[in-house]
Amino acid sequence: MKRLSTIILAIILMSFVFAGCGAKEAPVELLPADTAPAAEEPAAAPAVTETLTPAQEVWNGKWYGYMWVTGTKGAYDHLEDDVYNAYLFIDLNENDEGTFEIYLENDEYPMVIANVIADDYHIEAVDGMFKDTELDARMWWTRFDEDMEGHQILIADNYDDPEGDGSFHYMFVFRPWGELWEQEEREGLRMPPGYADYVASLESGGTGGGGGTSTSAPASSGGNNVVSPGAAGTLSVAVPSSGWGHMVFESAISDPDPYGVKVFLDTGDDYDSLFSLGLSISVFQGGQMFEMNLKKSDFIGVKDLPQVSLGNYTWNAYTGDYYDVPTTLLWTEDGSDIISVQIGLKNSKQTLSLDDADVKAIISSITLTR
Repeated sequence: MKRLSTIILAIILMSFVFAGCGAKEAPVELLPADTAPAAEEPAAAPAVTETLTPAQEVWNGKWYGYMWVTGTKGAYDHLEDDVYNAYLFIDLNENDEGTFEIYLENDEYPMVIANVIADDYHIEAVDGMFKDTELDARMWWTRFDEDMEGHQILIADNYDDPEGDGSFHYMFVFRPWGELWEQEEREGLRMPPGYADYVASLESGGTGGGGGTSTSAPASSGGNNVVSPGAAGTLSVAVPSSGWGHMVFESAISDPDPYGVKVFLDTGDDYDSLFSLGLSISVFQGGQMFEMNLKKSDFIGVKDLPQVSLGNYTWNAYTGDYYDVPTTLLWTEDGSDIISVQIGLKNSKQTLSLDDADVKAIISSITLTR
């Protein structure tokens, strides 16, 4: 997907300062002539109170959800029915005007950026961009869905390639960050593909496996054994004890959907870790859905790499840009099943390499027990 240049918008937040008045003066203390007066203590800073508008209270902050692609034509036919994790950021000022940005998972730049206005009932775009085309602001008006519990919003529109190569219809669905998708789970409705990771992230309280922000893979010793049970057996991965976090994504024992573990560079921030580089280790029962989930044709500038022998397996490998993220993919067969390791190599703050000691240790630790 083509990257957009991020628009930096200055947001002025009002604050009201309340200072006490009418306090009595303290008595003057007389000191001997040869005694220097003590340095005066700096005055305490006045209390600052921020007052949010009703619209700011409703809309401002982070949202989590998905983008669903439908009705594809031309060059976009391969995206038919694809679903992606999506993240929305809303920032309104005291005049209930501000910005609205949507990122897909692992994207450094927003897919959507818009200037918006809002009240406590709705939010709407004034103007903006989706990828490389202007938004139809009439379509970017939304409020909470009255048929859904909680605070779900939905936006649907159509993208026409400006060069005439095709088009697709898309839908964004979001809930505020931290809100669970209980009705969707209960009624079997569409869910974000990374929902299990999202819930695990909320439940972990940000206690991933390490210290502060890492800009590259740290060398470490030891580790925590993490397991993910599934239809093909139990996947086991050793996560380094320092500088790394992890999330387990599972499927029902009878479900052919892939399952596994995401091991990521720990940023110390539970939310930011979702965007952090790492290794997504997946098991595909009977090899089902491997080609569907990790299409080689989705890699731009794809290049085959020599086989790599690490741990219990010899891995096939190729590399390229996967949705704008430099990525290396390893995969191997274990009986009739397929294990894959997807490694994000670079973003604006971090780098990883197949040659990093921790990366090799993680891959070498992978086992599938039946």
